[in-house]
Amino acid sequence: MADVVSAAPSYTRPALLDAVAGLAPRLRAASGEIEARRSLGEPIVQEMADAGLYRMLWPRSLGGGEVDPLTYFEVIEMAAHSAYGHTAGDRTSMPMLMPEM
Repeated sequence: MADVVSAAPSYTRPALLDAVAGLAPRLRAASGEIEARRSLGEPIVQEMADAGLYRMLWPRSLGGGEVDPLTYFEVIEMAAHSAYGHTAGDRTSMPMLMPEM
């Protein structure tokens, strides 16, 4: 049986945002489970990896996207908004990011 090799992701801003938009329905549908488990399920993790979301900041020489910080934050913000309807910067999420609050 031949191994399936997925195409290298595109690290352009539009391609990354399109990838997150494509994940949005699954993120919303799984948001309760994600919150309860405090982790992403394997299928979503794999989709995010296939889209290049975990390697956005890696240098191109190491197979990453070497995207600029503004693109990175926009993609992360869109993913958070897709899953929870708010962004990671909302006050409601601050206790999760900073438990001492």
